[in-house]
Amino acid sequence: MLLTLGNSLTTIGYGAFDGVPFSGALVIPETVTVISTYAFRYNGFNGSLTIPDAVTSLGGHSFFGCNKFSGSLTIGTGITIIASATFRGCLGLTGSLNIPIGVTSIGDYGFYSCSNLVSISMYDVPTGTGTFGGGTVTPILLSYAPTTQPTSYPTSQPTSERVTIVTSTRDALQYFVGTFKNLIKPGLRL
Repeated sequence: MLLTLGNSLTTIGYGAFDGVPFSGALVIPETVTVISTYAFRYNGFNGSLTIPDAVTSLGGHSFFGCNKFSGSLTIGTGITIIASATFRGCLGLTGSLNIPIGVTSIGDYGFYSCSNLVSISMYDVPTGTGTFGGGTVTPILLSYAPTTQPTSYPTSQPTSERVTIVTSTRDALQYFVGTFKNLIKPGLRL
């Protein structure tokens, strides 16, 4: 069963399509500003998912268990909070995920079990319990975030102001060893 959303739609309500066995691609119109809690939970959509820039509210569990997505996830710049379990169990999401610059919080289990994501980039954002657990890329912050967030990404973003998340334990150990060497004062014994 396919789903076609009208171009004048602004709100996708609480549980609007919860558990409905849709298939095919999900195209969210650019006019949508709110995707409520449980809006698309346990749906069978496939392909990539783009949350439009106009969306400012993304409810908890809104895409929970949509395990047939088979492509990338693009989160629009209007999102400031990714609520609890929003993308939990979206096993088929792949590629690199860039968390928008305006996101200030990611709730518990926000990306839990998104195990096919290759990397995640974001500014230093507070995360809840298990946000990247269940086989999702483990966030290891390899550079610092600025103390103030710009309102948009510069065209040439210095890597020292982006947080990069890697999956390699060897790379993480090399980073931490290098960091601790810089922190230890000469003559200090551990």
